[in-house]
Amino acid sequence: MTMPWPLGMNTCGQPHESCLPLLIDVGFRYVYLDGTRLEADDLPASHAAVQKHADRLIPWSIHLPILFHGWELDEGQVTERLLRLIGNAAPYGVRNATLHVPCYSRISPEGFDEERVAAHRGKVMRVIRSGAGRGAEVGIRLNIENGMHAAAERRPGCCVASAADLKAYVEAVGAEGVGVCLDTGHAMLSGEDPAQMIRDLGGLLQETHFNDNFGAFPDRDGAECDYHRPPGIGKIDWLDVMDALEEIDFPHPVVFEEGMVQVGGDTFEYLARATYDNWRAFERARAKRDGRDPMTLQS
Repeated sequence: MTMPWPLGMNTCGQPHESCLPLLIDVGFRYVYLDGTRLEADDLPASHAAVQKHADRLIPWSIHLPILFHGWELDEGQVTERLLRLIGNAAPYGVRNATLHVPCYSRISPEGFDEERVAAHRGKVMRVIRSGAGRGAEVGIRLNIENGMHAAAERRPGCCVASAADLKAYVEAVGAEGVGVCLDTGHAMLSGEDPAQMIRDLGGLLQETHFNDNFGAFPDRDGAECDYHRPPGIGKIDWLDVMDALEEIDFPHPVVFEEGMVQVGGDTFEYLARATYDNWRAFERARAKRDGRDPMTLQS
């Protein structure tokens, strides 16, 4: 799949009833849903709102809540919760669910105990294997998202941040139906090249959370700089990202994860329109670079 790519975007936590028509109007054809609604009292109404527009806006993915808090992980309870969340996601018709795995420098700032980390990681992986089995039953793939290093800790095995980390983690999980989601903002804040990560991940890449940022500022933790900007409002080389997607023959829609929290004053409409228009502008620039007529691109 190549230019013009089919595009999707997250709902930024907005009520489905109000944001979905706007995404359709802007030109998006896929939607990535906010998983915090998976345990809401209005779950049936939320399902119905998404299905109402499913002929024009395909439910592609859902971001599961953060499941792996701290060291005291009750494996049975977390497994039960993950299976319930996947079951609640199924009526949306999504094909992917994103998971964050722990960055141990964040839950253990006092030090890195390799034995303790290995035991905790084993629990997390067993939970993911159970979730992958449930996902296979309802047609939902689980994707591990790249995290970002804490500023002071880059010890191997501490965070799943690079392409090599992701590949090793998925291999260690060893379950069918587990892939990778690439967050380009996290890549930048970890000192990784998003385009090269795409090339290195290849067919393991199943989902994208594309967004821009300016990298980590001095004396600030990367999480503080995770701005979730539309493409072009930051330092990412989006033409190289497009080249990488084409090189691996990425077969899925390009999906964006924008945010209304980190930078004040944005509206959902601004983020949606800026994201869509900027990406299409980069596509036209790429076509011109390659000697093609940008006006022949049909979105």
